This record gives sequence, C-alpha cells and structure tokens, in this order.
Amino acid sequence: SLSNTVEGPLVESSACIYVLTYRLPLVTTFDAEARKYRFQWLSFDADNKSQESGGDKAGVMRSVSRHGTYITENLRSLRSRCKVMYVGGLACDVPREYRDQVTEDLAAQFQCVPVFLEAAEAQRFEDFCHGTLKPVFHFVQPTSKDMCKSYEKGGQDGNRWQLYCSVNLKFVEAVVQNFNDGDFVFAFDLELMMTPTLVGSRARSANICFFFNTPFPSSEIFRAIPVRKEILRSLLNADMIQFHCFTYARHFLTNCSTLLGIEYKPTRGGLLQLNYNGHQVHVRACHVGIDAQTVTTRLQEDKVIQQQKHWRDKFAAMGRSVIILGYDDMEPLSGINLKLNALHRLLTLFPEYQNKILLVQVGIKLYDRQGEVMHQDYIDSVSTRARELEADFPGCILFLSEKMAFARRTALFSMSDMYCNSSIRHGLSLVPFEYVLACASCPGAKSGSLVISEFAACSRVIPGTMKVNPSRDGDFARAIHRTLEQPLLERKHWQQQQSAWCSHNTVQLWAETIVVDMQKVRSSIISAGGTLRSGAHRVGLTKSTYKEISTHTLKLDWVYSALAHSHLQRLVLVDVDLLIRPKDEMRESAKAALLRSLMTLAVEGNTHVFLLSSERRDLLLQWLGDLQGLEHVGLAA
Repeated sequence: SLSNTVEGPLVESSACIYVLTYRLPLVTTFDAEARKYRFQWLSFDADNKSQESGGDKAGVMRSVSRHGTYITENLRSLRSRCKVMYVGGLACDVPREYRDQVTEDLAAQFQCVPVFLEAAEAQRFEDFCHGTLKPVFHFVQPTSKDMCKSYEKGGQDGNRWQLYCSVNLKFVEAVVQNFNDGDFVFAFDLELMMTPTLVGSRARSANICFFFNTPFPSSEIFRAIPVRKEILRSLLNADMIQFHCFTYARHFLTNCSTLLGIEYKPTRGGLLQLNYNGHQVHVRACHVGIDAQTVTTRLQEDKVIQQQKHWRDKFAAMGRSVIILGYDDMEPLSGINLKLNALHRLLTLFPEYQNKILLVQVGIKLYDRQGEVMHQDYIDSVSTRARELEADFPGCILFLSEKMAFARRTALFSMSDMYCNSSIRHGLSLVPFEYVLACASCPGAKSGSLVISEFAACSRVIPGTMKVNPSRDGDFARAIHRTLEQPLLERKHWQQQQSAWCSHNTVQLWAETIVVDMQKVRSSIISAGGTLRSGAHRVGLTKSTYKEISTHTLKLDWVYSALAHSHLQRLVLVDVDLLIRPKDEMRESAKAALLRSLMTLAVEGNTHVFLLSSERRDLLLQWLGDLQGLEHVGLAA
C-alpha cells in the first residue's frame, strides 16, 4: 500500500526499466527552416506554451490519454536511481527520410526509442482500440455488427485483431534489441495488452509489469470478446499486473477463474498471486498520485495569482457566489449531461440557490488522427441540454470548450467551492488530486469539496469525498446540497486530510514501490529455488499470425548440418504462422515455391513433416489447396 513507507532495498542502480507506451510523453514539432524534428517533454512548461497559442483548437488526440501520459512522463523521476528507457510512438507521422535522424536524436537527448507506424496502419489500429476495445473495457456490451467483425479473419478491411498483434510486436522488437537479463518492462494500457507474452517469449528473464489505466470489465462483459482467452493468457505472462482500483482487480481475477480455471491466493505485502502453468503472477491494486511537490511549487507563481484575480472579478461581475466546477473530456463516458440534469434538479429542489450557483463546465474536445472532432453528436446533445438549463435558470452555467494551461486551470480550481465529477466509468482521473492541492496551496483559495461519481476509481481513495451515482439525479442534487451546506470547520478538516493524502501518495512513491515489490517477488522466487519463465510456460500462449517463440534467428548452416547428420529418421516441424507473414499478402509464385519445397521434404522416406498453425484446420487446408503429396504431411491446427 502507498500509505506505508517503502521498506527494504531501494531500486537497484544497475536496474533498467523499459516503459512501453503507445504515445511517448513528448511534444513533437517540425522545424521547417532547419528541416528537422524537435522534441520536448510533455511537462507543465510544454503544456503552457502549446495551450497559450492553441486557443479552442488546443484539444486532445484520442490516442493521447492526458492522465496516462502524465504518469509515464513522471517515471523519469526514477532516473535518479536507475536507467529508464521509453519505447513508444509519436503523435505525428514521420516521413521515412527523417526516421533515422529522429531515432538518433531521441536516443541521445531523451533516452527514448521511437516506434514508427504507417499512417493507414496507425489509423486502423486506433480505430480498433478506441472503437472496439475501449467500449468493452468501459462495460459496454460488444453486440454491434462492426465490433464483432473486427475479430473476423479475411474481412473487408482485414483482421483488426491480427493488426493489433502485429503492432504490439513492433513495440516488443524495440525492447528486445536492447534488452539485458533481468531488465524491467512496464507496459501501459489497452493498446499493448499482447506485449507481456511477446516480451516474455523473447526475453525470458524480463521482469514485466502491465498497467491498466482503464477499468477492467466484469466477466459478463469480458467473456463476450472473441479473443478473451488470448488477452488473459497474454496478461498472465506478466510478473505483476497493476490496477488503480481493487474492484477492477477483482473483475480480472474473476475472469481468470471463470475462463481459465485459475484461482488466486493472498501473499505478504498485500499482493494477490496466481499460478499459471508454473509462472507466478502477482496482482496489485493501488491508485497513483501526482507530483505534489512540483504542483505545490508552481501554485505560488505570479501567473496563478494573476489568473485568480481574473476569475474572481469574472464571477463577481456575473453576480454568482457559489462556484461548482466540472473539468471533463467531451465524450459520452464523462456523463456531462447527467451533471446538467442534477444541477436542474438541485435548482428546482432548493430555489434559494437559483441566483447564487454557477456551474463552470470545461469541456475538452477529442480529435482523431485526421484532426476531426470526435463524438460530435454527444457534443451537440450537451450543448442542447446546456441551453435548456440556461433557459430555465438564466445565468446558472458557464460552458468553456478548451484545454486550459496550468496557471489558468489551477486558478479556476482555487476559486471554486466544489469539484463535481459525473463520469459513467473512469479508470484514471488525476484532476481531483490537482484540485485538492490547488485549494490547499494557492493563496486566497476557497475550501473546496469533492463530489465524485462512485464509478471513478479516485473516489475510493481520496478521504472525505462525497460519492454519488450520477444516474440518480435526485440523489446527485441532494449530495451537492449537503456538501454546500457543510460547516466550514468540517470542510477544512477534510481538506487537510485530502491534501495530506495527495502530498504523501505521489506518483514517484507509487512507481518506486512497484519496482521494489517486483524486486522482492523475483528475489523470493529465486531464493525458494523456483525458476523464471521456461519454454514450457510459453507454449500456446501467443495465438496470433505473428507469433515467434524463439529470440534466435535460425541460420541456414545449422539446418544443413542437422540434415547431414540425420541418417535415420527426421522430424521437421514447420510453424506456418511464422513462415508465412501474412498469408493473405503472399505472392502466388512465392507460395508455390514454398509448398514445392515442403512436399519435396515430405516424400523423402526418412523425413516426417508436420505443419503447425493457430489457424482453423479448414482455413489452412483451403490455403494449401489441391497439393500433391499432402497425405504425407502431418497437420496440427
């Protein structure tokens, strides 16, 4: 638990951590004059500069999780103790002629290894992750026709699950090229769920941790996914799996029990252990914090104080004394309409607040890879509901569509009486932590309170939070009213408790505790005489067209030597999935030459050929066609 001080050995200085994330925490710009790409960490300073010049267009790409990227960037703090290397993609398409230079610059200046995807490939991959996987992991039943077709083979736009696995392989290859025995691998989120098995099959001594910044669905939802077992088997090749909320960890454990028949047991240190084919997997539930020291220091800047005056004067001019704040992405899972419904009910039930309350709702638009606004229908519905609310209770809402810079954002936080979150599902949101520190550390700040949806993971860890079900607008409205009516002494008490929690449970402590726990688990396995991953633990775990079970390349002279010395009986095992990649794109001439070679081997008297594949038997036979001598070949598919 993060509430305890890290005990035992600290992170070893010789350790190396590879952080796998779909998007590197970098701001990328192209210098047209110098004809080169320039980079900067996605830190508060970079955020300030981009937002101050971006205006309303300063939105967020769907492939960039503001909260998840913040966590991965802050893992840089571990560089004072060990080596940290980032592996991930960039937020823009880099032409081929610039890629070598970009790779060199990122390695030398930022210790990052870029993974380049073609524009069409990245578009389809993100469509699959955000259109198919994300809804399911946020408890949306996968029943649509398009969603089910994403897993089919040979569909109109190809097998997107196969594409998903191939993209994961590209991230893994960047790790394996530089890997040393015992290195740590941290893989993040839905985009990279196949990396644990792909890393483990190539680097058996890797200490792998997989992080979920999203919820994990219950078994009723998750088992509807056609590739449910493949996902679980891959995740179980990690050494540790990290959730921000125990509810989501419990859902994962239930799925392992229901689908794979694997039960868990508690271990020392608050971890839960699963034994999968002899491989020990530990599950950890602990919510991340933020860099409290940096935030608190920056809250004393003159820019913040100037913005405080701006907001104070603005609210006074509007004649409103009670400020409720909402700060959300413009997507259906944020539940902004539910918040507006609750405000309408609040002003109806408690008319004394009609001329006092102002809801400042900040909505951050999300953009796809082409720069088009996402969820436009939802944005229109929110705008319509806001206009209806304004018509019934004039002056009760101020809607801002922008992603604010640090000073403007935290000044607004400090001038509000309450932060209100109405998300339908949210695995990770760091806004409440920043709100707490802004109210506690900004000069002249109000004693703000928190009203947070019970479906947001952070509602379980911040003390004194008023938890609500946003779908029950009556209860939601009364919870807001009770919070506003709290005595000042009680408000200050909970503010002190919340500030102390956020100041102690930082992202740095969270990351270091995970590394130390992984070191302890690995040491205990070795001291008990156990072994790390063996080849037997990996068989059958990677069911994709792109599987590779060995980290070594087969050399022709080895094959010729083996054939020369095998005078009695020969057994030739051919992995069709690995040999033909992908089958649909193979030229007919190359296919014919390959099959002729296989049949030449098969008809030799002392040679037995077996074809191995994860494809269905009927599909593989269809691909082989009317091949002469096929009766001499064994088939395992």
